[in-house]
Amino acid sequence: MPKILVVEDDLDARKTLAEILECAGYQVSDVESGAKALSRIDQGNFNLVITDILMPGMDGVELIRRVHKVRPNLPVIAITGGGERRGSARRVDSYLSTVRHLGATGFDKPLDYPAFLRSVGNLVGSRV
Repeated sequence: MPKILVVEDDLDARKTLAEILECAGYQVSDVESGAKALSRIDQGNFNLVITDILMPGMDGVELIRRVHKVRPNLPVIAITGGGERRGSARRVDSYLSTVRHLGATGFDKPLDYPAFLRSVGNLVGSRV
């Protein structure tokens, strides 16, 4: 069963993602920060990392860079709302362009869950 690590500082969003992925048949672990994610990646054999981009401390962009240094072939999906309270659609596009340049798949919030799950399935093997 593919193992997925969800990294999201917002508790409700993190739990929602974990529940959707578990219902789709994946084994999910979740953490609230980039630093904790790196520690878990060192300890576990994950098949995919799903990270928010805008988080306090280490943001998702830096997390992607660090993940790819230690596990270059570990796929990453990055998600962002672009800081709805602080930004615009242009900011979302900029974040998504950056993560794609780093080799990650990008999604904006609110998530299109069917498309999101198809992408997860393409990266780690479909469970549905």
